[in-house]
Amino acid sequence: MLMLIRTMILQRTALYLFLVSDLFHDSRDQLIINRTSNLSDTTLGVSIGYFLLDLTMIFYYYLALGGVDSQAQIYILMILFTESTIPFVNLRWYLDVAGLKNSKLYVYNGVALLLGWL
Repeated sequence: MLMLIRTMILQRTALYLFLVSDLFHDSRDQLIINRTSNLSDTTLGVSIGYFLLDLTMIFYYYLALGGVDSQAQIYILMILFTESTIPFVNLRWYLDVAGLKNSKLYVYNGVALLLGWL
Protein backbone atom coordinates (compact mmCIF):
# COMPACT_ATOMS: atom_id res chain seq x y z
CA MET A 1 0.00 0.00 0.00
CA LEU A 2 2.87 2.34 0.83
CA MET A 3 4.40 1.76 -2.60
CA LEU A 4 1.09 2.67 -4.27
CA ILE A 5 0.81 5.90 -2.27
CA ARG A 6 4.44 6.81 -3.01
CA THR A 7 3.95 6.12 -6.72
CA MET A 8 0.79 8.21 -6.89
CA ILE A 9 2.44 11.15 -5.10
CA LEU A 10 5.57 11.04 -7.28
CA GLN A 11 3.49 10.66 -10.44
CA ARG A 12 1.40 13.69 -9.63
CA THR A 13 4.48 15.67 -8.67
CA ALA A 14 6.14 14.81 -11.98
CA LEU A 15 3.01 15.77 -13.90
CA TYR A 16 2.87 19.07 -12.01
CA LEU A 17 6.54 19.79 -12.76
CA PHE A 18 6.16 19.03 -16.47
CA LEU A 19 2.72 20.43 -17.21
CA VAL A 20 1.88 23.15 -14.67
CA SER A 21 5.06 24.70 -13.35
CA ASP A 22 7.24 26.87 -15.58
CA LEU A 23 10.40 24.93 -14.68
CA PHE A 24 10.60 23.13 -18.02
CA HIS A 25 9.00 25.73 -20.31
CA ASP A 26 11.09 27.05 -23.19
CA SER A 27 10.81 30.64 -22.01
CA ARG A 28 13.91 30.33 -19.82
CA ASP A 29 17.47 30.95 -21.03
CA GLN A 30 18.97 27.95 -19.22
CA LEU A 31 19.25 24.53 -20.90
CA ILE A 32 16.33 22.29 -19.96
CA ILE A 33 18.62 19.54 -18.62
CA ASN A 34 20.23 21.99 -16.18
CA ARG A 35 16.98 23.24 -14.63
CA THR A 36 16.11 22.24 -11.09
CA SER A 37 13.95 23.21 -8.16
CA ASN A 38 13.54 22.13 -4.55
CA LEU A 39 10.49 20.08 -5.51
CA SER A 40 12.24 18.32 -8.40
CA ASP A 41 15.29 17.61 -6.20
CA THR A 42 13.05 16.17 -3.48
CA THR A 43 11.15 14.02 -5.98
CA LEU A 44 14.40 12.72 -7.43
CA GLY A 45 15.78 12.01 -3.96
CA VAL A 46 12.70 10.06 -2.88
CA SER A 47 12.75 8.03 -6.10
CA ILE A 48 16.46 7.20 -5.84
CA GLY A 49 16.03 6.31 -2.16
CA TYR A 50 13.21 3.94 -3.02
CA PHE A 51 15.20 2.28 -5.80
CA LEU A 52 18.21 1.84 -3.50
CA LEU A 53 16.01 0.36 -0.78
CA ASP A 54 14.49 -2.04 -3.28
CA LEU A 55 17.93 -3.09 -4.51
CA THR A 56 19.15 -3.56 -0.92
CA MET A 57 16.18 -5.80 -0.14
CA ILE A 58 16.89 -7.92 -3.22
CA PHE A 59 20.49 -8.44 -2.13
CA TYR A 60 19.46 -9.11 1.47
CA TYR A 61 16.85 -11.72 0.52
CA TYR A 62 18.80 -13.12 -2.43
CA LEU A 63 19.34 -16.56 -0.89
CA ALA A 64 15.78 -16.75 0.45
CA LEU A 65 14.52 -16.00 -3.07
CA GLY A 66 16.43 -18.99 -4.41
CA GLY A 67 19.88 -17.57 -4.99
CA VAL A 68 21.86 -18.82 -7.98
CA ASP A 69 19.84 -22.04 -8.27
CA SER A 70 16.50 -20.25 -8.52
CA GLN A 71 14.12 -21.26 -11.28
CA ALA A 72 12.81 -17.70 -11.18
CA GLN A 73 15.93 -16.43 -12.94
CA ILE A 74 14.58 -17.36 -16.36
CA TYR A 75 11.52 -15.21 -15.74
CA ILE A 76 13.58 -12.32 -14.44
CA LEU A 77 15.86 -12.49 -17.47
CA MET A 78 12.86 -12.60 -19.83
CA ILE A 79 11.45 -9.47 -18.21
CA LEU A 80 14.82 -7.73 -18.37
CA PHE A 81 15.11 -8.68 -22.04
CA THR A 82 11.82 -6.95 -22.81
CA GLU A 83 13.42 -3.76 -21.49
CA SER A 84 15.67 -3.91 -24.55
CA THR A 85 12.65 -2.90 -26.66
CA ILE A 86 12.41 0.56 -25.06
CA PRO A 87 14.72 2.24 -27.61
CA PHE A 88 12.55 0.83 -30.42
CA VAL A 89 9.38 2.15 -28.77
CA ASN A 90 10.99 5.58 -28.43
CA LEU A 91 12.26 5.55 -32.02
CA ARG A 92 8.79 4.57 -33.22
CA TRP A 93 7.34 7.63 -31.50
CA TYR A 94 10.02 9.94 -32.93
CA LEU A 95 9.47 8.60 -36.45
CA ASP A 96 5.71 9.04 -36.07
CA VAL A 97 6.07 12.65 -34.92
CA ALA A 98 8.53 13.34 -37.74
CA GLY A 99 5.96 12.08 -40.26
CA LEU A 100 8.08 9.09 -41.30
CA LYS A 101 5.48 6.36 -40.77
CA ASN A 102 5.87 5.25 -44.40
CA SER A 103 9.66 5.00 -44.29
CA LYS A 104 11.70 1.79 -44.37
CA LEU A 105 13.27 2.72 -41.04
CA TYR A 106 9.81 2.71 -39.44
CA VAL A 107 9.13 -0.80 -40.80
CA TYR A 108 12.55 -2.13 -39.74
CA ASN A 109 12.06 -0.59 -36.31
CA GLY A 110 8.67 -2.30 -36.03
CA VAL A 111 10.19 -5.66 -36.95
CA ALA A 112 12.94 -5.19 -34.34
CA LEU A 113 10.30 -4.27 -31.76
CA LEU A 114 8.30 -7.40 -32.60
CA LEU A 115 11.38 -9.62 -32.37
CA GLY A 116 12.25 -8.09 -29.02
CA TRP A 117 8.87 -9.13 -27.64
CA LEU A 118 9.10 -12.71 -28.95
